[in-house]
Amino acid sequence: MCKADPRKLNDLKLVYEETLGKPLIISDCSGCISDAITELSIVLDKINNPQKYKKMSEQQSKYKLKPNTIIDLTYSTGEYVTNSNVTDEKMIELIKKNPAYLNFLEEYPEDEVEKLLKKPEEKKIEEKKAAPKDEKKEAPKTDSKTEKKSEPGDVRVVKK
Repeated sequence: MCKADPRKLNDLKLVYEETLGKPLIISDCSGCISDAITELSIVLDKINNPQKYKKMSEQQSKYKLKPNTIIDLTYSTGEYVTNSNVTDEKMIELIKKNPAYLNFLEEYPEDEVEKLLKKPEEKKIEEKKAAPKDEKKEAPKTDSKTEKKSEPGDVRVVKK
């Protein structure tokens, strides 16, 4: 059991269960207590800033965090990211900074994430491949010396 005051733990458990409507299971570590306090602070923030969460709830994100996951960004932006406030923009920003954030996600658009994770030189190569060619396609030419067929765009050195 945790080393915290049993009366305070009981109070926390009661508030948590009444507020969130789910049981609080306290284990040997203090992580569950910290998570419970974080979840309760998010609920209080929703009560105190309803406009902020109204805007967020109107936006449907393609990114869904795993159950009971809270990304703590208080060290940098002073916020928490949960399923109730996750946005596509926020997750894209986080994944660009550190792809390990994918481990917190249950659902995400794989094609978008794949593009985010590609290195700049890979993106350029793909763009070149995907770019439409304005050249007229010619029939392959045969090099009389090697009997090799050359394709349009092949580079050959011809000595005169």
